[in-house]
Amino acid sequence: MAHSRIIAMAKVNGDPKYKSYRVGYSMKQPVQDLSSVSDIDLTNCGGFKELEQFQNYLSDYKIIVYVGLIPDRGLFSGNSLSNRKLYLL
Repeated sequence: MAHSRIIAMAKVNGDPKYKSYRVGYSMKQPVQDLSSVSDIDLTNCGGFKELEQFQNYLSDYKIIVYVGLIPDRGLFSGNSLSNRKLYLL
């Protein structure tokens, strides 16, 4: 769950590490940092509770989770009014 947030934030922010994150390189430290500062336990994966916790922590972003590639099948939409959106599958 944290991996997808790191990749999406890198894309939205124009981070030069986006391409390496996308293929799985250099992910360990940013994921550990995000998990530790947000105080979200992902040892058993995560669900809606963890999505809400991430949305609260990442209030500068609006997290939107879709079921597959169909945009009208939303699973989660955070309550942030931010223009910076993190679209996740």
